[in-house]
Formats: sequence, structure tokens, C-alpha cells
Amino acid sequence: KEFAEDVLDQFHKKTGIEATPKFDTEADKSVSLYVELVKEKERPRCDVFWNNEPLSTIRLQRQGLLEPYDSPSAAPYPASAKDKNHSWTAFANRARVLLVNTDLVKEADRPKSLLELTGEKWKGRVAMSRPQFGTSATQAACLFEVLGSEKAKKYYQAMRTNGVQISPGNKQAAEWVGAGRTPGGQEIAVAVTDTDDSLEEIKAGSHVAILFPDRQEVPGSRLGTLFLPNTVAIIRGCPNPEGARKLVDFLLSADMEKQLAEADSHQIP
Repeated sequence: KEFAEDVLDQFHKKTGIEATPKFDTEADKSVSLYVELVKEKERPRCDVFWNNEPLSTIRLQRQGLLEPYDSPSAAPYPASAKDKNHSWTAFANRARVLLVNTDLVKEADRPKSLLELTGEKWKGRVAMSRPQFGTSATQAACLFEVLGSEKAKKYYQAMRTNGVQISPGNKQAAEWVGAGRTPGGQEIAVAVTDTDDSLEEIKAGSHVAILFPDRQEVPGSRLGTLFLPNTVAIIRGCPNPEGARKLVDFLLSADMEKQLAEADSHQIP
């Protein structure tokens, strides 16, 4: 909400079209919106789905709920950022990172991989949001793809056994690291979170550092830092298709990529 409202206000001033938003919550992220869109498929109320990650958008596409649109604004984007049938376009990335409290973790002791967080020295000291929602869920899906189901299951089970602290959302996970503890007083030294939430803690003056995990090349490994885009799509049968296309064009414009990169969230073009 804090980033989208200004964007939609700019769209209104430029086109005269008022975009009435329905926002997700920090805890449920795009999952609650996805469920609503599926429920309304016979009589859609929504025109455009601006999603902070790709998975729920792809799920809607697979159910035939998206209207293909080849936006002229998407022409400069690489093929990897566009569905081959033009059902959605990806833009404005964030990275899934580790945020560490620099008062609690010396530089030499900082983790270099997600897989390290199951180790004894991080027992009870790691926070992450529930892996059923938002970018945390997308990261889980990607880990199941990269590691294989069995190894990914063992990783999440090991995180649970190691006392990972589950936060309401990525923002709260970052805030807990900034404070060095949960609201209940449990020490938190590291969080698995997003770049935008991490940068908010740096801006607030918290003693934290951002680490991009799994950057070292390991022979045979497909692990790496995960970069997750926003996605935008038009709902099939939407009530305002012309306005929907104009909003998609606006969101995918070079000027908007620049604005999102220079805003406090520092989305990656």
C-alpha cells in the first residue's frame, strides 16, 4: 500500500482514470487476493492484478483467468520477463536476502548460505515469515525445484527443529533483526527477508547488514540469490478492459521502473 498508492495517484493524474485498489495484508500477501480472484471468476470485479511475486499470477494463468495483452511498454523487456502468450509481464525485482544484526553477529561469522541456518549456532536466532505466503512461499517453491522435494522438506523441517521464529510477515522479520529480538524477548540475529524490508531497517538506523546468500559457485549446485519480480496481468472478462490496458502500460513504462528503483523500496529494474 505504501508504495502503490502514489503510483496509482500518478496514473489518475496522467490519464484521468481512477484506479480503485484492494490491497493485500502483510501476513497473507497475494494469497488472499488470489483466492478472491478465483471466487469471482464467473463475474470478475477486478481489472488488473498487480502481484508482488510471480507464483499466484502463474496459478491464475493456468486456470485460464488471465486475458493476454501484449503491452507496447513491455517491448524492451527480456523474453524471461514475459509469458509467451502475453498473459503477464514481470517487472521491478526484489531479492531474497539475509539480514543480520551487526551487534550480534561478527562479520567473520555471518552466514553465506540459506542452508547454514539449520546449524547449531543459529538455534532459535533466525526469523522468517510463513512459507505459505508472499515471497517466502515463492522462495519455498524455488527451493523445492532446485534442491528436490526430499532435500527441501528436510531443510524446512530442520529449520523448524532449530527453532526458527515465524514472523507475521517479511517486514516484521526485518524489524525483529533490527531490534535484535522478537516482541516476546527471543534473541534474533538473522532474518530471511526481502531487500525492500531490509532497506527500511537501514534507513531507520538499525545496526544491520544485508547479505546476498549463496553467491559462491558450488559445482553441481543450482542455488543462488533469488530475485523475485512483481507481475502484472489483466483479468479475463474484466469490466474495464480499456482502462486495464492503460494501467498495465503505465506500470511497465521505463519511467515507472526508474521511479520504483529510486523509491525507498529500491526495486531492481
